[in-house]
Amino acid sequence: MARLALIITADSNLAKYVGQILTQYGYDYEVAQEKLQVPIQLRRITPELIICDKEMSGINSLLLCKTLKSSTAIGFALLSAKPKSKKQQEELTESK
Repeated sequence: MARLALIITADSNLAKYVGQILTQYGYDYEVAQEKLQVPIQLRRITPELIICDKEMSGINSLLLCKTLKSSTAIGFALLSAKPKSKKQQEELTESK
């Protein structure tokens, strides 16, 4: 039986990319693309790992992490594809 992960992001490209990586490591995964989906999915499934987009609108990802870590043994990773600075954004744009 495959392990299960929950990806929390509104960015469908990010979800697809992270999902491909998780699949390579033996995970099945589900995606929550809206903040209201998160509690519904967490009542329905018990993931071994949650990967949360730090920039997800309407979700305090740090509070979610602290809450879950204090009450469960679920692994939790914060992820952000957003460049930290304008210079990084320019470097990414130039490399394309």
